[in-house]
Amino acid sequence: TVHQPNQNTKMNWKLLASAWCKDFSVSVHTNDAKLVSAALQRSLPLLQEGPTSVPFVCRYRVDLIQPLSTPQIHELCDRLVAFKSLDTLRNRVLEKLPPEMEELRRRVETSYQKTELEDIFAPYKPPSKGGLEDRIRNEHPELLNVVDMFWNDSTSQRRLVKKLHPREAAVVLLANRIAAHRATTDAVLENVRRHCRVQTKQVSTTKVDNKPNGNRPKRDASNKYTIYHDFSGSLEHIRDHQVLAIRRGVAQKSLRLSYDIDGDRVESLVRRCLVDSGVLANGNSHHESIWKEAIHDAWSRLLRRRCTARLWTEKSQMAEQRSIQVFCDNLYKALLQPPIQPRPVLALDPGFQAGIKCALLDQHGQLLSFDKAEYQDKVFPSSLTTVNFLPNREAGVQKLVSLLQAMHCYQEKETGSKDKDSVTVALGNGHGSQDARALIQDASGKSGVPVDVEMVNEAGASVWSVTEDASREFPNQSAASIASVSIGRRFQNALPELVKIPPRSLGLGMYQHDLNEKVLDEKLHYAAVNAVAEVGVDGNSCSIQILEKVPGLTKKLCERIIEARPLKSRSDLRDRISGLGAKTFENCAAFIRIQNDNKRASSVEPLDATMVHPESYSVARFILKELRWSLDERSSINTGEIPRSTEERQEKWKGIIEAVSNKFTISQDRVLSVIDHLIVSMTNPDPRLVDCNAKICGGAKGCQPLPSNLSNSSQELQAATPLRGVIGTVRNVVDFGAFVDIGTENDGLLHVSKLGSTPLSALVVGQELGVDILAVSSDNRISLGMNGLNLLPDPVRAKRANKELSSSGHSSKRGFKTMATSGRKRQRTRKN
Repeated sequence: TVHQPNQNTKMNWKLLASAWCKDFSVSVHTNDAKLVSAALQRSLPLLQEGPTSVPFVCRYRVDLIQPLSTPQIHELCDRLVAFKSLDTLRNRVLEKLPPEMEELRRRVETSYQKTELEDIFAPYKPPSKGGLEDRIRNEHPELLNVVDMFWNDSTSQRRLVKKLHPREAAVVLLANRIAAHRATTDAVLENVRRHCRVQTKQVSTTKVDNKPNGNRPKRDASNKYTIYHDFSGSLEHIRDHQVLAIRRGVAQKSLRLSYDIDGDRVESLVRRCLVDSGVLANGNSHHESIWKEAIHDAWSRLLRRRCTARLWTEKSQMAEQRSIQVFCDNLYKALLQPPIQPRPVLALDPGFQAGIKCALLDQHGQLLSFDKAEYQDKVFPSSLTTVNFLPNREAGVQKLVSLLQAMHCYQEKETGSKDKDSVTVALGNGHGSQDARALIQDASGKSGVPVDVEMVNEAGASVWSVTEDASREFPNQSAASIASVSIGRRFQNALPELVKIPPRSLGLGMYQHDLNEKVLDEKLHYAAVNAVAEVGVDGNSCSIQILEKVPGLTKKLCERIIEARPLKSRSDLRDRISGLGAKTFENCAAFIRIQNDNKRASSVEPLDATMVHPESYSVARFILKELRWSLDERSSINTGEIPRSTEERQEKWKGIIEAVSNKFTISQDRVLSVIDHLIVSMTNPDPRLVDCNAKICGGAKGCQPLPSNLSNSSQELQAATPLRGVIGTVRNVVDFGAFVDIGTENDGLLHVSKLGSTPLSALVVGQELGVDILAVSSDNRISLGMNGLNLLPDPVRAKRANKELSSSGHSSKRGFKTMATSGRKRQRTRKN
């Protein structure tokens, strides 16, 4: 739903910009509030269409949004959407506020928080029918005028105090007045924000089922919240993941939440505020007692609950937003995983009773076909098959041998590979992955075909395998078998494969089941849209799933685009697609590339295959002519002579930039952005082809996978730790670190304090790391450190683990072992 802003703020971008600029000045590298406010004022009108316009604005309106960054534009868009959604409530509040309250009206006109508007509106709400104040109004109507005079005239309070009868009713009415006093409530809210402490306690451990057939106690879920059984923390500084954990524990009735606030301190603050505002005369002891009672009632009955509820709601909303942002960041990074060089892949979906599902894929992600004449002299297995290794392990190994031989034969025939080239195996990281790795390595040894095993996050593969699209592509195959195809394809090229899967199924979030489903799905959709916009799509060959993620396009428009293929130019989108208007064309055109092989045809526009927006084609042609670059001959641009920074480019091409700016009446920043788009398009760097390991200390080089005997037994792993040089794969990245799959049942936690110089932002879901296993607790929680840092185990956890091991007969005095020394020790044990 598109909310139309009210008439007071419809075009008043200057008012919003001046009110919001302080929130955007912190992370911008400038202290000039006027500069930031001007940038907000220019950016806000561009974002009226909502999140669909953000990719276009961030890439093709850089000259208008500077110095704001891309994340800030996303935040500004979210704030504008929230602001528009509150128009109805805002108008109700403004109707109640008197005109002389200009400052408060300005707060209302620029507020984007529902809790703030509700708090401002609370004093103006009519009393609830049958409530305490409503009963007093009906039973003692004469008391209302007396309380009004007592409140408004501090000089006559001594005379009127005797008329405040009945006293209990007068205290209630005065307390309501105090709770509605804006200066007082603001001061109390700020005091509670700074000094309140959140406390949690454990609820009873067992509960009896009241159903007829159940007298057994329910399973205790509170063990997951051990650290919150006696927790206390500042409300102002409590972390987002702690808020989400506490909220979940309270919802599951495992925790009890309370607030520790110094009530006497708050009541003293309320009294000072009333004195400062002239409501209460200082030092007058004749009516001090009734004011003391009213202040106490206002705090204990109204303000305490109102402040704590608002602050906890705000904290919960901030934690939800942060959790959604973490999910979106992880999804964005997962979609932009670098594709591998095109090559065939043997994809394995591990399993035990159901066996290992195998798929033989060519370099384009299609199932291999052995129908050609050159394959007739050999017998090959099916390209989509299952390997059962229970109870006959040797039979399973032999079937894997035949698959490796088939892959090796295909590589030799189709790609001209040599005998020494290895077969790439994409192995899903699900349960049984280490056993599958051991089987494929045994098969490699027996067949003489070397293998390169790569772990792949298989989350969501089974979800896609049961969809209509999957069954349409593989009509005669079971859903379990199809999942292996998804594993192989996402290893080859993650973006076109992962967009088919609902983001919720990828396991990338933090407390995702506690979040607002509608908001989360919308945010994840736009995260995928931003990832697709970063790379761009081929308008004539991409799937409908990835086309739906192009900014501005709906499913209906995507279907019409596919029906209209082949497209000869970007202008076909506007001219041939019904329902694709000027605004949609502006948002989507530059992200759809039209690759035309017939480049000699007069109707072909070479710029249709570049990042340049159609609105800037004339500018781009003039620049190409002035710089003597040719889109057909990429050798015409010398990458070694291109300045790297924007300042250097502006200095080198200053004359050309000024000439283009004057000729086409556009800003020099806009000209420079067109030059940047031409450079990127001609040098053709895929934004996904970035070495994400460059910022990581240590790395996986020289590390080895965790042996199956350690990955399948937590006791053996606990006895072997601490252990260095283990290969792991990043499964999830959260605020406090990353969860890494090392082949065990539970992922290990690589805490942010164990990363060394590696920034948390450098970790990408699906990335392979080298880690050290520092400790394994009795409840199977694994603590990891980045390999190469030579970290020692946490003293408390190590002491606890050593104590547990010593009681089991293991020595507690041991140092770090590497995977190599640990392996030699196991070999000596076997010999003995």
